[in-house]
Amino acid sequence: MTEDTAFVIEALGIVKSFSGVQALRGIDFRVRRGEIHALLGQNGAGKSTLVKILNGVHSAGSYDGTIRVNGAAIAFRTPGEARERGVAYVPQEIEVFEQLTVAENVFAGQTSLGSGFTVSQRKMEARAAALFRDFGLPINPKSLMASL
Repeated sequence: MTEDTAFVIEALGIVKSFSGVQALRGIDFRVRRGEIHALLGQNGAGKSTLVKILNGVHSAGSYDGTIRVNGAAIAFRTPGEARERGVAYVPQEIEVFEQLTVAENVFAGQTSLGSGFTVSQRKMEARAAALFRDFGLPINPKSLMASL
């Protein structure tokens, strides 16, 4: 396959059940680099379930089928593993930690901004400021979420 026709992410034959109720039944979903897709369907159709499988929220072993990223079969156990491979999503409804800063919310759950078990506040604020600047957002990363 050429780079233009190769799939960057594939979900093949995905089957997922919750307490005996089948949420996904043999789902195939493929995305090429640069494509934008919409998942449409009624409430309970399985859209969020598929996205959570692709993102590692529903870990490998909790569903049947194959996930491939850039052609390689992958078994994400956590969203962190998915993020490390470049797979992430923006949820429809986000929850924020109002008592934390904007930067702390942006990088919640990530430990790659420090060493060991610590996270560098300075690095986190600098990266958040750079992101906001790149997107033209006039947001101070040190502001508390509750103040926005």
